[in-house]
Amino acid sequence: MKTIMVGVDGSAGSGVAFRTATDLAKLCDGVVYAVAVVPDSGPGEGAFDEHPGAETQVEEVVTGATSRWFEEALDACAEACSVAEVGFMRNVLIGDPARILTREAEGCDLLVVGSHGQTDSPNALVGNTTRRILRHSTKPMLVTRGEYKPISRVVVGYDGTADSGHAVEWVGDFGRMGEWQVCMVTGAPLGSALAEGTQRAARLLTVRGIEPDVHLVEGDAPGVIFDEAHACDADLIAIGATPKGPVTGFFIGEAWPDVVEQAKVPVLCWR
Repeated sequence: MKTIMVGVDGSAGSGVAFRTATDLAKLCDGVVYAVAVVPDSGPGEGAFDEHPGAETQVEEVVTGATSRWFEEALDACAEACSVAEVGFMRNVLIGDPARILTREAEGCDLLVVGSHGQTDSPNALVGNTTRRILRHSTKPMLVTRGEYKPISRVVVGYDGTADSGHAVEWVGDFGRMGEWQVCMVTGAPLGSALAEGTQRAARLLTVRGIEPDVHLVEGDAPGVIFDEAHACDADLIAIGATPKGPVTGFFIGEAWPDVVEQAKVPVLCWR
């Protein structure tokens, strides 16, 4: 059984993240773990290193309307999971949201967050909290976008790294259960080592009952991925989020922040 964690703050963005997390949990007979974090007045970015034990249970610190507001948001999530017949767990904490969500995700299989939270500027492509979690988390993470849409068509960006291979496996497992249409894309010419590796990786999907379309297109990672996502009207982009890519000319490992920032559909970052 998989645990799909989702950050809940009552914003429209977290609502989209919650619905996506519920869909994935239902596919894998998993559990949704919804976590609400009441922000404190701590030092923000420095909390990752300087205040490792700063958070406490919100019931010990916050009372009245603030606590009730978060509890009511989680009550709505619990009811939705009950209707969907999906297991549900909840927690309310106080502290730095990025650091707490990063820590809580360590015991989960996947973290799902909205690209924007309650306190983010609407003009930002990706909100500050989500960007900081992406920078610090070591767990697979799915960033949803502005509107909810069920996943049925997926583009996988493959660059030969172990993490992009794991992204292929993840798509294969969930894609089989959800009957997803899958396209694999890489920026590599025919006959190159990366092109051959992509074909081998595609067989991981084939043995799971998925017949992927494989596209070998020379170009930079974001451009190739976005073109393919647009062409197939993708609902999800899946990539490896390694700090470096191999010397292939594609470099997802170096370009993944650009993919997350600029994508118009949800992005799964496997690490």
